[in-house]
Amino acid sequence: MLDNIKQLPSRQGLSDLELVRRFKQGDRDLAFDQLVRRYQERIYWTVRRIVGSHEDADDVAQETFVTMWQKLDSFREDANFFTWLYRVSVNAALGHLRRSKMKRFVSLETLVQPFEDPDMQSDRNMLNDERISAVEQAIQALPPQQRVVFCMRYYDGLKYEEISVMLGKSTGTLKANYHHAIKKLEQALKDEFAQT
Repeated sequence: MLDNIKQLPSRQGLSDLELVRRFKQGDRDLAFDQLVRRYQERIYWTVRRIVGSHEDADDVAQETFVTMWQKLDSFREDANFFTWLYRVSVNAALGHLRRSKMKRFVSLETLVQPFEDPDMQSDRNMLNDERISAVEQAIQALPPQQRVVFCMRYYDGLKYEEISVMLGKSTGTLKANYHHAIKKLEQALKDEFAQT
């Protein structure tokens, strides 16, 4: 027992590649546990932005880690681990969307910062709720590929080159997807706010 306690802190400081190697060498449970702990929150929020609901995000994140367990032996160690895992999570989220034909996207309410003036809070919240709803509806209308690229670029701040590696698409295709997503969102919001 004491030996395990001494070894655990040193494993927490291991790089992703060292943990992958330990997994491949048979120290599967501890290596896997460390990788999950390291990335579970980032993966959750990545898929949450794509699939929308907490329950679906939990399911897709779990599916991502099951796939990681199953395929980690074949992970090429010359690749970036998180890039690989991110791609697994996005593919799992897209698969979930295809299977469920879901048209929802994450509520932007979770992304809006609270206002600082407590006296104006309720009025601003009502106006903010209307704007959030309009933006959410516009995002829901995007095709899945544009939605994913928009999310990865806008919310995660990834460069096109990073997205290209993760999705296996050319940067030109990704730029076009993002451009079309922005144009569709602008038009949808322009139409929505012109009606009010």
